[in-house]
Amino acid sequence: MKCVQIAALEGVERVHVVGVGGVGMEAMARFLTGLGYRVSGSDRDPGTPVAQLREDGIEAHLGHAAANVDSSQLVVYSAAVPQANEELAAARRLGIRTMSRAQMLGELSRSFVTVSVAGTHGKTTTAGMLASILRSGGFCPSELVGGRWGGRAQGTVGSGDVLVLEADEFDGAFLQVRSQIALLTNAEAEHMDRYGDLEELYEAFRQFLKWVPSGGTAVVNGDDEGARAVVSGLGREVLSFGIYGNDVSAGDEVGVDIGAVDVEVGAMGSRFGLRVGGTEIGFVDLSVPGLHNVANAVAAAAVAGALDVDFQHISAGLAAYRGADRRLEVKGEFGGILVIDDYAHHPTEVEAALSAVRATGRRVVAVFQPHLYSRTRAFFAEFGRALLKADAVYLTSVYGSREAPDSRTHAGQIADVMRSAGYEEVAYVPNMWDLPDRLKADCVAGDLIITLGAGTINEVADALTAGASSSSPARGGG
Repeated sequence: MKCVQIAALEGVERVHVVGVGGVGMEAMARFLTGLGYRVSGSDRDPGTPVAQLREDGIEAHLGHAAANVDSSQLVVYSAAVPQANEELAAARRLGIRTMSRAQMLGELSRSFVTVSVAGTHGKTTTAGMLASILRSGGFCPSELVGGRWGGRAQGTVGSGDVLVLEADEFDGAFLQVRSQIALLTNAEAEHMDRYGDLEELYEAFRQFLKWVPSGGTAVVNGDDEGARAVVSGLGREVLSFGIYGNDVSAGDEVGVDIGAVDVEVGAMGSRFGLRVGGTEIGFVDLSVPGLHNVANAVAAAAVAGALDVDFQHISAGLAAYRGADRRLEVKGEFGGILVIDDYAHHPTEVEAALSAVRATGRRVVAVFQPHLYSRTRAFFAEFGRALLKADAVYLTSVYGSREAPDSRTHAGQIADVMRSAGYEEVAYVPNMWDLPDRLKADCVAGDLIITLGAGTINEVADALTAGASSSSPARGGG
């Protein structure tokens, strides 16, 4: 018996998920299982959580094979899966319906009171914060978010009618989603291999917000230049949020509807007052560090306010939030050296993560693995400038992910930018597995090592702290 009826899935009992090891697809598989469908999945990558999915009752296969789809009525596939994939080919041959992840997100969004979180940065953390607030307020939300908590992707079905959904732009998935409340955290150049220029990206974000129906709410970052550019051509009212008194904030200049005041940023958390419509309504304590997380928290609070959640539950929900895996996650300590891992893979995210850990007062050693050749080509100079915030930097080879190798693009170009700025404490170590021994030799007690990137660089953090206990449960976000 399905707990929620999805109109487009009428008659479907069994769903096969191709590319189930990716975090978004894993979350999808878990979500569909929670709805009552029988779910199987497959992935080529042995580094994906196939074994864990099996433990959790999902029939997961390592490797793709035509036989995997035989008993399915629907096959859902990742944007990273080519159309020539043997499972997709088998489904077409057998007359089994296929659907992209983006299309499935769209269908699911129509079956709930959907709150969608989009933007270049901060989606996973903001969605997680919002879900925590809604749980505090008794909403019992469902969650379909592109991050992992405790090693598992967040695809959970609650008893309430609200769905908190992370709507990403890289494959245009957010344009399939229909939301009662749509949040834009920020808008900056990213995925420019898909979007021809910045205006095309802005227009896509506008369309995402325009899909909000009359009576719904569009929530936008009033501090962010890109988000303001999106709104300038939107033609509808929005609810804006921001941070007052921040050097990079536009909150004081243009005015926001809900904002943070009297912000105190600490090594492992922050405290701020929440101002709504010019009136300060109370203080919020966060257990995740960084000014960027204050912005994420205010965004979540703005959406919660639009859902009529009172301040008591907003404050309690934000205080309870402990962060997602790989978002300023404290991995442990060895020899007096603290190791933190972060998913930052865009220059703005790298700079935010480094700014957050500098509050510890430790010497900061950044270990960065660029993600995607296209992104490295587009932003190698910006990465170089962002990494200047660290006291020492180690770079390793680009993690190509879905892209073909490109010998002309490499992390050494980032090192060249840094050296040209007079920064000498940078080393390019092409083999990632040479890093643990190098770091152990070069770092001293009191240092902080932060691994940065959306690829496999977290495995270096794991290697450094193997056998060590975590020094703190605190985590961050972005």
